[in-house]
Amino acid sequence: MVFSSLSTVSLQLNLATHRPRTVPRFLVLTLNVCLLGAAGAAGAQQDRGFYLAFEAGLVDASTLEASISGADHPTRCDVLLYADPAMAPTGDPACGGPGSSPTVTNGFDLGSRFTGSLGIGYDLGRLRVEVEHTARQHNGGTIYFLSTTGDPTFDNKMSEWSPVDPPSVTVSDFDSREYFVNAYWDFDNSTSWTPFVGLGLGQARVSLRYSTRLLRKTLVQGYQDIDPPLTLADRPAAAAGTISLFDSEFSETLSGYQVLAGLDHALGDNASFTIKARWARFDEFSGSDLWKVVRSHEPVQADGTTPFTSDLGFDGIGYLGVSAGLRYRF
Repeated sequence: MVFSSLSTVSLQLNLATHRPRTVPRFLVLTLNVCLLGAAGAAGAQQDRGFYLAFEAGLVDASTLEASISGADHPTRCDVLLYADPAMAPTGDPACGGPGSSPTVTNGFDLGSRFTGSLGIGYDLGRLRVEVEHTARQHNGGTIYFLSTTGDPTFDNKMSEWSPVDPPSVTVSDFDSREYFVNAYWDFDNSTSWTPFVGLGLGQARVSLRYSTRLLRKTLVQGYQDIDPPLTLADRPAAAAGTISLFDSEFSETLSGYQVLAGLDHALGDNASFTIKARWARFDEFSGSDLWKVVRSHEPVQADGTTPFTSDLGFDGIGYLGVSAGLRYRF
């Protein structure tokens, strides 16, 4: 009856994802075939029972791809930079409409961190089914950039940024709380070391902070030192030394999967020592938010009224990990 219930739960597991490509269908089919096809073999085993498992180890995060995009107009179009807004070149075609929408993408190496997991499962002999919770945190990192993006409006501003405090993008406070349903198959052998493989399907609650900082040169640093075809009108003095800042937290529940393999070493009738490797992958996700400040004034676009928001996307969420721990059957 326990096997039947676990099989039903596995077959009815909600696999809805933000990006279906992230959980390949063959993994779902393989997991269910493993559960159903092992029923006969498991029934012949006598060493059944529930077990607890605890593991600790190291995970190396995949490169996190973070992108940000939003409306962009030439600096000269910002009506709030003029004592008299009527002086702004609002009739300039470049100043009207939504403007361009450049996308800046950066890859962040979140590095390696210690992690721990706790699981409870049922041993059916050569087949084991387990519910597992894993937690990991990464500090993140900062990338400084003065490179072009391919968007003319944004790229024309490259010479506006401060050389002392160049544009930067920061990802920090990365946190992932993961819950998996795993199925393991133990290979029969004549030694105290038992090799196994496994597949897991589950979800992760992921959160992180994303920040972008854009500081312009001061007049002393040469903000208005320009070369043709630019003119002084392209560099309003009021924009010198101003800062634009985006800083927001994003969180989402993501579907994912993991592939596992390892060795169990028997420590007695009910306990074993486990060495395990895993590769996990999760969905991408997106979000949007309002900038904190734009050119040192309220976060609005060049027209002075439209809120200045940006869209963000995060991909490449996953890791490769190794761990060791104990499993006790009761």
